[in-house]
Amino acid sequence: MNDVLQRENSSGRASSVDPSDSETVYTKDNVAIHPTQYASERISGRLRLVKQGPSLFMETMATKI
Repeated sequence: MNDVLQRENSSGRASSVDPSDSETVYTKDNVAIHPTQYASERISGRLRLVKQGPSLFMETMATKI
């Protein structure tokens, strides 16, 4: 896994997270994100929850736009 995770702290600064120190705790395929109120406007893809230290990250990867 060569993904690079991004963490944003409370001051709004982003930093990279080493993926070798992370653990995937949940993955679900065929999820949809609705960026607007209309069901026809959706982004299909995969959802993944990644734990690194005390932090839990939610990652989405689009498969269809």
